[in-house]
Amino acid sequence: MNRPTRTLIFSSSVAKILGLIREVFIFCFFGFSLEFSEALSLLAIVSAVTIFSDVSILNPIYFPKWIKKQEVDIGLNIRHLLTALIVSAIIFTYNRILIKENASFTLEILISFVWIPVIINSILYSVMVYLEEFSLFRTVSILNALAFLLFMIVGVNVGGVEGYVIARYLTLILTILFILYFVGKSVNVRRLEIKFFEAKKSIASFVMVNNVLWMVLIIKVAFSNLIMKEMATINYALILAMTFYTVFSKNINTTSIKKQIITNSTPVKAFKWYFTGSAFFLSCLFFIYKLVPYFTTLLNYDQIQIKRTILIALLFTVSSTVLGYFDLYNQAAINQKSQLVKSVLLMIGVTCFTFIIGYNYLLK
Repeated sequence: MNRPTRTLIFSSSVAKILGLIREVFIFCFFGFSLEFSEALSLLAIVSAVTIFSDVSILNPIYFPKWIKKQEVDIGLNIRHLLTALIVSAIIFTYNRILIKENASFTLEILISFVWIPVIINSILYSVMVYLEEFSLFRTVSILNALAFLLFMIVGVNVGGVEGYVIARYLTLILTILFILYFVGKSVNVRRLEIKFFEAKKSIASFVMVNNVLWMVLIIKVAFSNLIMKEMATINYALILAMTFYTVFSKNINTTSIKKQIITNSTPVKAFKWYFTGSAFFLSCLFFIYKLVPYFTTLLNYDQIQIKRTILIALLFTVSSTVLGYFDLYNQAAINQKSQLVKSVLLMIGVTCFTFIIGYNYLLK
């Protein structure tokens, strides 16, 4: 495992630990409350937008241009601003029409626009990876997680669910300013046209090697419409299940993107690390499931909901492990069109299986 990958895994691990501490605090504050489930249902559709801000799609779009120009260009024009307003209006309308909830108008507005700083933040993450500023990447990842934790503690105590979303805004703005302070001089912000063919190719590549993210998106949107009251359970289960993907699998993808553009190859050792890590993580989840009765007795909390959450996390983890393997495998065949169809069919099949099991046997 090379140094950049180790650096990203270390920073992601620290950030994830801080994130888990944050989620424990959120759980202690909100629990499985309907209010929190409603907010998560409103945020579900935002995932459909922010998934396209993932570095796995931004890097293949931007990197070839930056390599060719030997400089970092980021496009910004009036059309982009109008698109941002239209997308926010669509998110607001979708939540108003399809999600039946009692959230405040202020919360709905905040949620409709939160995707914008998320995308800006993701673009700047791509800039750091391209410039190979991995030490800065490590610092930013930890700063982001720590700031979110601190803002969250204050936010939910002062503003409840609205404070939860505001804390996210404050964290993203702080992170954006921090990154710009260190790499701002290396970035040119001006009109940059991205050809449709190039964007289409990058999106196709993104579909092939990010099946886990597509599964998570479909699960969030589907459950938010069918059983909104269980969104808190889904959220906690996904946080547990996505720990391995966030810390390890995703970082291998990120550090290999630049080389992948040239060679379309994936290190063989990545598969060994992937299977070893997956087995270890599944074992840890199962061990936690067995210890639930002891924890709940100590904390005087109902063990049924927590055990059910961990069972759902195990289900999601198994599915994401299967799709994650094919994500790594597909990196070697990222330019083969035939592989795209197989990848989509596999993702749909595994997602449907996961949804049916989760809905009919664990949540309904």
